Amino acid sequence: MQNLKQKSFLKKYWLDFLLAAALFILLFSTGSKSWLLNKLLYTGLFNARTDIPSAIKAPEIQFQDSRGRIISTRQLLGKAVFLNFWATWCPPCLAEMPGINELHNDLRQDTNIVFLMVDVDGDLKKSSAFMTGHGYELPVYSSLGAMPAEIMSGTTPTTVIISPDGRIVHRKEGMSRYNTTAFESWIRGLH
Repeated sequence: MQNLKQKSFLKKYWLDFLLAAALFILLFSTGSKSWLLNKLLYTGLFNARTDIPSAIKAPEIQFQDSRGRIISTRQLLGKAVFLNFWATWCPPCLAEMPGINELHNDLRQDTNIVFLMVDVDGDLKKSSAFMTGHGYELPVYSSLGAMPAEIMSGTTPTTVIISPDGRIVHRKEGMSRYNTTAFESWIRGLH
């Protein structure tokens, strides 16, 4: 009799158990969260905006790649700079990464646009391995020194676009979809 009650209980509440298990996976699995967030990016609600009303001068910042090469925003004057602050543990960062990689690949031949994917953990070896493991061809850097608040205030992901004349023309905290025709045309038009 007890076994029959258990089967009846499971039959009655199987969907509840399934939904609870799915919710548990979404809450505790970075990969599942980033997958779901990536799907939400393609609804159009998270497309990157290009109608920035004003722009301030970008401070000079230095970055270092895994080979020890140092680059600064001053050296990049004359180029549009796509700065993205991210971490391997950040689901929204991972959700927007395929789109950023696609944009990077579309703009690869344009030498007037530079991508800097800035690892907020400071573990370039881990971040570079992540990029390679996922087939991304994005250049990974770490910042040298404190990051000015007008660039990065602590939220990941944060994306900043610096114009060729050294102005911050786009700054977004949180995930966005950057691989749109509108955004690609906008960033190409900066130079």
